[in-house]
Amino acid sequence: MTRRENNHPFTECATFADSIKGEGYSFQSDWHFINLPYLNEPGTTLDDFDFTMPDVDVVKAMTDMTAYMKGEIDGKDSTYIQAIAEKLPAEADTRSFVLRMLIHYVGDVHQPEHSTALVNSEFPNGDRGGNSEKIPSKDGVNNLHFVWDSAVYEYTGNPALVST
Repeated sequence: MTRRENNHPFTECATFADSIKGEGYSFQSDWHFINLPYLNEPGTTLDDFDFTMPDVDVVKAMTDMTAYMKGEIDGKDSTYIQAIAEKLPAEADTRSFVLRMLIHYVGDVHQPEHSTALVNSEFPNGDRGGNSEKIPSKDGVNNLHFVWDSAVYEYTGNPALVST
């Protein structure tokens, strides 16, 4: 797991959890969001649809990770920390990984598509945080979630933040 932090380690940490999914760390893929249901059809309730909240989510992950970093819980007390420790058993490595995840997740919870799932007749199981909301492809971006996660910064006019 080689990272190119250069002079911007905090910036690199902000994208870390997404960039490692394909490097054997996909176990944390479901931890990035909470997807609270948003109903937009008048008169409907969740009972009208097949939507269920997942067993893991970003709020639970951040709560456990924060408690772990503060020494309030042992790593064995959290399925999130246990999963990390299985990959990185050395305590210092586990703590470093947890910190990187926390930095990333703080950003995720501020991204609308990581907090809400549209639930309606079209998406009875939820729109997966905008992943099911297809849009015309531009530069490979073809769903609403991807716009927020990967492309919105491309169109802000701001310079790149990370040195290559």
